[in-house]
Amino acid sequence: MIEDKNVYDQLFKVIDFNKTVRNVALKSAEKAFWIWNVKKNIANKPKEIQKMKFYMGTSILYSLIRNYDREYISKDVLMRIYKTLYQGAFFSSGQKAKDDFKKEYGIYPPNFITLSPSKACNLHCKGCYASSTKLNAEKLSYKISKRILQETHDNWGNRFVVISGGEPFIYKDDNKTILDLAGEFKDSYFLIYTNGTLIDQKTANRIAELGNITTAISVEGYEQETNDRRGTNIYARILQSMDNLKLAGAPFGLSITATKNNAEILSDLEFYDYYFQKIGVSYM
Repeated sequence: MIEDKNVYDQLFKVIDFNKTVRNVALKSAEKAFWIWNVKKNIANKPKEIQKMKFYMGTSILYSLIRNYDREYISKDVLMRIYKTLYQGAFFSSGQKAKDDFKKEYGIYPPNFITLSPSKACNLHCKGCYASSTKLNAEKLSYKISKRILQETHDNWGNRFVVISGGEPFIYKDDNKTILDLAGEFKDSYFLIYTNGTLIDQKTANRIAELGNITTAISVEGYEQETNDRRGTNIYARILQSMDNLKLAGAPFGLSITATKNNAEILSDLEFYDYYFQKIGVSYM
């Protein structure tokens, strides 16, 4: 595992070199990742699952580098992603805590948790799975939210956190927000599911400054499909938020629910070309 980590260290050191040198490093990293995940399979998990991890991981890596070249992701943010996501979550900087947990309970702890600090949301999407409600909906206190993350960080070795809702960017307690919470755990990486309507330029800049956050923005397809479910002009607000994130140099992705209304769109390769090539998402 250490050898594989060293390959990634070298890859990120040559990120600004000419593309020929970088491509050689990329191929070496890809080969090492395959050996670690699939051939050696230290985790001893089903081979097909390990293959999926490989394909997903390398796809995200290539997407990040493509968007870095387009200046949609800043170098500072990319290096923070490496330190928190690759070194922290993927290469288990919390491994001792995981091993201690296994010694005590006989199994390893979950690799991450999903924290929904509030049910509040500014939209009323059709069929909301979370039954999100008005802006003054029930919520966890900031103190409790932090304690949950502190315990999973220290006792489980978790370095990856999913934030859901409600709408996370509405959350506020004790004059602190979800961005303050992410700032408390600088060695962890946060995936925040969001409707994408509240990421103004100030928020996008703060996300980039922290460097340990990525936003998965919800769409249902293109403009019509998204507005039909989420409300008039929501898609335009989402595109503006994406522009804000690109200007700040912070990576983002998409969250999509497949339904009978968009299944045909999601089976068309042009849909993926549009979002990955034209819009500049890094994952979906």
